[in-house]
Amino acid sequence: MSKINNNKGFTLIELLIVMVILGILVAIVFTNIDVGRLTGRGNDTKRVSDLRSIQDGILREQAQGFITLTPGKYNSADTANPNNQAVDGTGWVKFVPTAVAPVPYKFSNLAVLPLDPKNGTASVTYTTSEGLKTATARYVFCVSATGFEINSMLDNDAPKMQNDGGDDVTAYEVGTDLSACGTDKFGQ
Repeated sequence: MSKINNNKGFTLIELLIVMVILGILVAIVFTNIDVGRLTGRGNDTKRVSDLRSIQDGILREQAQGFITLTPGKYNSADTANPNNQAVDGTGWVKFVPTAVAPVPYKFSNLAVLPLDPKNGTASVTYTTSEGLKTATARYVFCVSATGFEINSMLDNDAPKMQNDGGDDVTAYEVGTDLSACGTDKFGQ
């Protein structure tokens, strides 16, 4: 009688070949993923959302007659202001509550003012009419006699900065006066 060998397992060589092929595929996938770019896209999404939320809040509060904006140029990386995220007008979005505003007044149902994802921790290079300049990452809030502007530099979305209707192609700008910050948006 002859014995029939019915082993249905894999040999060591077959397993090693499969592992090598999987290793090569994983290496190809990971070398094609740019983690910095993905992080930058996430940061840009947060920046656009933050700026739009603040803009909508300011417009709503102004329409109800609750606030008067304080003229000037302010930023979210102001380390000299211990109340920089406060929503009572002392934070980086400066305003004065009017007589018809509820007391105590808090701006736009925000717990705190948002900060740029890299707020004050990263240097960014930007272009002005005078050439290249460097500043720290931050949100900038400017109030002029005719309106306000809130802006930020985006990490990866140059077309969004160029097509936002503002006067600076190196910043994403929202507000009612997109020239309120002047030509040097970030250098303070």
